[in-house]
Amino acid sequence: MIIDSGATCNIIDKKCWKRLRDSKIRCRLYHSEKRLYPYGSRQPLKIVGAFRTEVQQADKRLAVEAEIIVLDGKGGAVLGKKTAMDLGVLSIGPGAVRTVEQQDVIGEFGNMFKGIELLDADIIERVESPTPWVSPVRIVPKGESG
Repeated sequence: MIIDSGATCNIIDKKCWKRLRDSKIRCRLYHSEKRLYPYGSRQPLKIVGAFRTEVQQADKRLAVEAEIIVLDGKGGAVLGKKTAMDLGVLSIGPGAVRTVEQQDVIGEFGNMFKGIELLDADIIERVESPTPWVSPVRIVPKGESG
């Protein structure tokens, strides 16, 4: 599932729901009166139904009860803000940002920076000022389908 910090609900498409159902995962549909709109659209998405189930992160033991909305058509799966935060896979706020120092990266992953010596091998060269030219734009026409 893709985590969407702007999503107010969890959604999956009908194909995904059928795979869950066929795998004997608890996902009994009930009618939902919710109306969901894609960003910037006035046309609501077509909802097949909804179900409540236990959602769990693959490598953790924490599980939460969540409602999943099933949409008609294709669209993948979206984990909404509340469920993502309840599972601990999404943090929002000042404490969610971790500062990384250059020394930390070089110290921890120093072996990744060894053996590169591209300057010494004359593969690349140091640039001290802007270059006077830029590669020309190449326009590739699209096919009939757009």
